[in-house]
Amino acid sequence: LLRLIDLRVNYNLLSGSIPNAIGNLMNLEHFTVGTNNLLGSIPDAITNLKKLKFFGCEDTYVEGTIPYNIGNMEALEVFRVYLNRWDSVGVKGLTGTIPSSIGNLQNLRLFFVYQNSLDGKIPEEIGNCRSIEILDLESNKLEGVVPGSLGNLKNLRILRVGGNKDLRELPSSVCELDSLNIYRSDCARNCTCCTVVCGFRPLQTVPGE
Repeated sequence: LLRLIDLRVNYNLLSGSIPNAIGNLMNLEHFTVGTNNLLGSIPDAITNLKKLKFFGCEDTYVEGTIPYNIGNMEALEVFRVYLNRWDSVGVKGLTGTIPSSIGNLQNLRLFFVYQNSLDGKIPEEIGNCRSIEILDLESNKLEGVVPGSLGNLKNLRILRVGGNKDLRELPSSVCELDSLNIYRSDCARNCTCCTVVCGFRPLQTVPGE
């Protein structure tokens, strides 16, 4: 198993938790366990996987924090932990803050953590993830302002931050991104540039409104 590169066990009615031993699979590049009955948290040992490009754990009962040292996963391109089943069994999904070490993930393209219970502020360091194309933080408990550093994300196509009742305005540096096609927020309350973009609509259809 130490040579294993690809482990996909979606849709298998798996129970229990993700074992710490997953951190021993040093050659693993793709790991998905979505749509199972898994409990527990994402083990910190997963940050040992320096070659991991794809991590998917959506539609499960997994909760707890995003590993603090997620920034050690230098090859990571896709992180998907969303739509967890907190509504049916009281599971809160992901909690705590988005670690600032996320800024080390230079290859990160897709970051999906919607419908969880993440709180605190969106870290400024996320603006260092220059490869990111989709950032979906909807339906959490985030607060503060959307950091202006997101204006550094020249490949960002989709930004979703709606459903965070204490998350305030979107800075003009983000509104002005040429790459941004879709932006979604609680626009009437949280956006200072709603004349440019509002709700779930392509940016190019609304300038001048």
